[in-house]
Amino acid sequence: MKKIYFICIVLVLVLTGCEIHFESSWGPHITTVARARNLREGTQVRMEGTIESVIVIGNDRFRFTDETGSIAVEIEPEVWRRSGINLVTLEFPLDVSITGLTSRGVTGREVHVSSIREIRNRGL
Repeated sequence: MKKIYFICIVLVLVLTGCEIHFESSWGPHITTVARARNLREGTQVRMEGTIESVIVIGNDRFRFTDETGSIAVEIEPEVWRRSGINLVTLEFPLDVSITGLTSRGVTGREVHVSSIREIRNRGL
């Protein structure tokens, strides 16, 4: 009986075109800026790329870029402290891996970063 219910549910999902997302126990898979721009608000993302510059000084907003484009990211001082990256000596560009939630910003989709990790020797 359980098999019949399972088959019916799968059949309904397939016929209605529902999209199923699976995430590993390690968190979300790496996505691109282009894809993150099209995800719904509140979707957790993990991206690897470069922080190019500060968008507005004192506003915790930065420009994050990968091979598919760029997007605004908001990184609170506490997130920087937890990462061990020193904001005082920070030099751009900085290769990083970020995890956060997509949100709707003034200029479109952006990412509110919850963790950041510097990637050394990226692209070598």
